[in-house]
This record gives sequence, C-alpha cells and structure tokens, in this order.
Amino acid sequence: MYTEHFGLKMLPFENVPDPVFFFDEGEHARIRQRITESLKAGRGLVVVTGSIGSGKTTLSQMIKSYFSSKLQLIWMAMPPVNRMDLYMFIARELGLTPSSTETVFVINEIRDALLKINSEDGKCMIIIDESHMIADDVLDAIRILNNLEEGSLKLIQILLLGQDELMDIIKRPEMEPFRQRIATLEMIGKMDTDRIKKYVSHRIQIAGGDDSIFSETGWEALCKAFGSG
Repeated sequence: MYTEHFGLKMLPFENVPDPVFFFDEGEHARIRQRITESLKAGRGLVVVTGSIGSGKTTLSQMIKSYFSSKLQLIWMAMPPVNRMDLYMFIARELGLTPSSTETVFVINEIRDALLKINSEDGKCMIIIDESHMIADDVLDAIRILNNLEEGSLKLIQILLLGQDELMDIIKRPEMEPFRQRIATLEMIGKMDTDRIKKYVSHRIQIAGGDDSIFSETGWEALCKAFGSG
C-alpha cells in the first residue's frame, strides 16, 4: 500500500467523498458560504454545477453539517425517474403514507408535514445529486415544491448538484419558469495550476503526508493530467 511508502495515515484520494478533505479555500470557500447562507435564510432552490471531481458532493456534505440536529435531510444519490416518484420518495422520507397517488393530494400531505417541521423550528432540505440526468417533468415538480410557502418562508430547501450539462438543460427556453425560481446558482470552475497544487497539497497534508513527495516534474505531470484551465 502506497500509504506506508509515503508515510500517510490514510488514503488522500478515495472515490468516496469525505468532508474531512474538503478544500475550503478560494472559490470553494466562497461557494460554500453563499450556498449555506441561502439555505439558512430559507430562500429555496439552489443549483450547483461543476465537472466530475470538482467537489460538489463533498461540498453538500460540508453544508449539511452547518445545520442543527433539527434538520430533516432527504438525500437522493440520483434523480427520480418522474415527478410522482419524487413526491412519493419525499412523502416516505417524511414518514407519510399518502392515501392517494393523485398529485394534488400527495403535495397537500407533504405541505402539512413541512408546516409541522417548520412550526417546531426545524428545516427540511432535499439534496439531489447527479441532477444533470434529471427529467424535465421532475424539474417542474421541483419548481412546484419550491412554491410551497408559509408567508415569505419557503417550506423546503432544495439543493441540486450536477455536472455542467445541468446548466445546458436549465438554459433552454422552456425552462424559463424553473430558472425564475432559482435563488442561488453557482458554477464550480476549472482549477488552474496554482489551485491544483494547493488542492493536492491540502489532501496530502490531511492524510498525514508532505507535498515534498512530488518533484517539479511530478507536479507538471499531475497538473497536466488534472486538466488545469
């Protein structure tokens, strides 16, 4: 195992996102702060896009740690196939057994449950990962959920995470009603050479190592493989 060779306490680059390694500097820190503020303020729909490996999922794990134990978190690793699957999944996560599969009745039951959560000083947040694969009718269902309000308060906070293709989807003319509901939109950009070095050094140090394990030639090869922009 290369951890022993380089004197590391853990693997610095695992496929499973780990908030311990979150690179909370520069653009990532700014985006994390903006998203957290938006969700805490109850503004509703937040969309984050970025390429594979840009830290979207780890970012979402960091964000949820800023909320109290009263947070009712609904996590979807993949978007549902259709709008009713979304509504029924949320209903089940809220402990509901809808008496009907008619959309209006399911939404009313969800709204009542959300009102109860908010009346007890709680919050409900749904996070949908891989949202670049989302169907149009699911986006419309999300728009409807985002419209659930009590006064000026959004009853559910929604965070969509997706690759850059998600931006192409929501830019389409027919998505105008959805775009108008987005409270915060963030795009995680490509890292330049300097940020790649800082990012890699950060992860190695968290893992108990020293970035001196890379020669200058090694850094150049790493940045090229990373695809700095």
